[in-house]
Amino acid sequence: MLGLGLSIPQVAVRRPGAGVPVGDPPLGNSWVVDENGNYIWDANHDFIYAPSAPTAITITWLGGFTGGNIPEDTATSTNLATLSTADDDLPNDSHTYTLTVNEDSKLGISGANLQLAASLDFATEAAHDFTIRTTDAESLTFDQAGTLTVTDVYDAHAVNFDGNDDLERGADLTGIADGKTGTVSLWFKTGTDGVSKNIIATSATSRFLVNIDASNKINMIARNAAGTIILRFVTTPTYLAASGWHHLLASWDLATTTGQLYVTDVAPALGTNTRTNDTIDYTEGAFVIGATPAAVGRYNGDLADLWFHTSHIDLSVEANRRLFISAAGKPVNLGADGSTPLGVQPLVFLSGATASWHTNKGTGGGFTLTGALADASSSPSD
Repeated sequence: MLGLGLSIPQVAVRRPGAGVPVGDPPLGNSWVVDENGNYIWDANHDFIYAPSAPTAITITWLGGFTGGNIPEDTATSTNLATLSTADDDLPNDSHTYTLTVNEDSKLGISGANLQLAASLDFATEAAHDFTIRTTDAESLTFDQAGTLTVTDVYDAHAVNFDGNDDLERGADLTGIADGKTGTVSLWFKTGTDGVSKNIIATSATSRFLVNIDASNKINMIARNAAGTIILRFVTTPTYLAASGWHHLLASWDLATTTGQLYVTDVAPALGTNTRTNDTIDYTEGAFVIGATPAAVGRYNGDLADLWFHTSHIDLSVEANRRLFISAAGKPVNLGADGSTPLGVQPLVFLSGATASWHTNKGTGGGFTLTGALADASSSPSD
């Protein structure tokens, strides 16, 4: 029983009759009685009940933040979760939310939304504790503790080709064969405009070529053994030095005359789009990054995470594009040997620190570096 001297929030509720309340108190609460079990009423003969305190807080994490796992590159002011309260007084009660513990001041609350208030850094601190308090209209409270877990975001290392550098393999890639399928993924940031720049070339006759042409458009070419172009993408948009980083992702299956090109997760308009059911001549005896085998059209600009394999992936399926680029338009970790997207090593995977970037982590064999690669001034992960 509750005594008259107890300090408890009390709300007057009018009930008909005198001495005994009629029916149950509002919302499952308890009528207040004195030490003798007599019901208590106020001067207006309104019987008094004790309101219920909140009993739980539900934190509903929004998409991408399941379980309180927050990528370190999440923007401040982003809503991370919505908050709701369990309280027997509902729906005739209201609740406000505050943070009573907020380690490193990483979180904030706006209404019933839990927000990111300060930037995260996995390397500095991988977890931040917090406690949320819900307070109802009668100032009764409930506290819920939790932990925000910071998840590491892949940081792609980029290298600079200064127009005098290239990587050449004076032979076919180990294990490569002529065929009708292929996929290439790479990040590029050109350093000059208005000149042709080769990113990938397999022969002096461009049996397979990935190029930024003199019009600053992406130009991809594949030829058969006779030298006839059987695959070609030329973008209508241009990609200038001032426009920063771009992701090139293309895949093809000429047996079904299928070919797709995405630039930073968008399929650009194509001025040329050739796809012929024929076999690409991948085996003409050379594979070069940053020039042709004759050192023509050397690339000037930055590259990161160059990946090539002779398998086709349907890029119209968003989940397949996410194997190479995040929904936020950033690099994803392809694995130390590039095997994460397909479960097998690609023929070519160039990534990592500048000193070893040119070392092929794929299965296609090594390259000889001409010149000296340098650290790029930025990364597509920035």
